[in-house]
Amino acid sequence: MCVVPPKSLNISLSPPVVKAGQTLTITCTSSTSNPASRLSWWKDGDQVVDGVDDDGTTPAEYGGWSTISRLVMTPGVEDHGEIYACRATNTLLDEAVSDAVTLNVLCTPALFISEPFNAHCVQL
Repeated sequence: MCVVPPKSLNISLSPPVVKAGQTLTITCTSSTSNPASRLSWWKDGDQVVDGVDDDGTTPAEYGGWSTISRLVMTPGVEDHGEIYACRATNTLLDEAVSDAVTLNVLCTPALFISEPFNAHCVQL
């Protein structure tokens, strides 16, 4: 068996424009690896397990395997600027490769008025 570490990852967002309150799927696909890479998700140094759907492997170049994992979430305004990383590890070689995406969460502006106010129009 020829052992090949993963060399790169591809991360994509669906939908590509992230909006607060809408379901977001972040997909991570590894380059060819043999044996198949193990993918994991990370945020702020902590492993993310909620919302992770491992889609398994597909045949890839040079007789290796490409691994796919999806992270499904509903981002809020507080997720703007958060960095989500995907890490591919080849357990036989103890080698890993990572890639990350920074969320740009769009939201509808809100105006909150906490106390009544009087508006006056001035004619010029």
